[in-house]
Amino acid sequence: LRVIDPSFIGIVEGDINVKVQVKNRQQNLTIPVKITVVPCPERSKRVLWDQHHSISFPQAFVPADELISDSQVNFNVLDWPADHLYTNFNSLFDYLRQEGYYLEVIQENLLSFDAKKYGTLILMDSEKEFSNREILKLENDVKEKGINVIVIADWYSEEHLNDIHFFDQETKRWYPPETGGSNVPAINKLLMPFGISFRTQGVFSGIIFYKGCRLKFDSGSVLDKYPDHANVYFSRLWSIRTIKNKNARKKAKYVADTEEENLPFMASVSSYKGNIIVFGDSSCFQGVDPSCLPLLKDMLVDFGI
Repeated sequence: LRVIDPSFIGIVEGDINVKVQVKNRQQNLTIPVKITVVPCPERSKRVLWDQHHSISFPQAFVPADELISDSQVNFNVLDWPADHLYTNFNSLFDYLRQEGYYLEVIQENLLSFDAKKYGTLILMDSEKEFSNREILKLENDVKEKGINVIVIADWYSEEHLNDIHFFDQETKRWYPPETGGSNVPAINKLLMPFGISFRTQGVFSGIIFYKGCRLKFDSGSVLDKYPDHANVYFSRLWSIRTIKNKNARKKAKYVADTEEENLPFMASVSSYKGNIIVFGDSSCFQGVDPSCLPLLKDMLVDFGI
């Protein structure tokens, strides 16, 4: 789309013509498109959503983010919604739009954007590895270019990964998990320049209280390291243990232990031109009515983002 006047506000519409050919059959499709065009928002309102580091089936088997289900009978071991703003994070997308933010989805790696044009990068439930070039660029983007980064992790535990397998009815094969709810070892490598890391052993659950709100921390990771000057938030959480089912590995049950600990679930670091905020569970940002949306707004507003 070529825009002559950067202050243009209006609707642009047209058709996309697609030719589909399968063997000897060919069909032409016309898809009508209507796009609302607005002037480029101010930097603080432009939010990047990293889709590139999310893995969707059948690329690989990634287990569900929620290990403790209200009904273990209906527990779906496969993370089938693909962690997209248009699927299980649709409510988050609508909420941020109503708050005046403009979200752009990154389909390529972290080298593909100019950090000076955006206020915030959201890394939600990342599952792929980050390259060394991506890690170096993000460090420079935060420390020198002033972009703010929100990292939302999820559970990761080698013990639990050994108990989860997915049986594909089409291929009649068992698939081992590619990673946990998120790839915490990869996230830790990304956060290493900022002195932050999550634990890679143990899965934790409980209720966290934030500004009078009661938020569910379903099955996530807690922080292992953080700088002395970080703002760190603690809550009493339970460790999730596995009840193995020898007859069906994919139906292992997960229950919370009776003992609880006061553990760090969130931290923010504001000693650079940009800020870093990390949180240990993505489940409360998903679904029809996510409980953590006000928390996300505070991450964007109260913490200086």
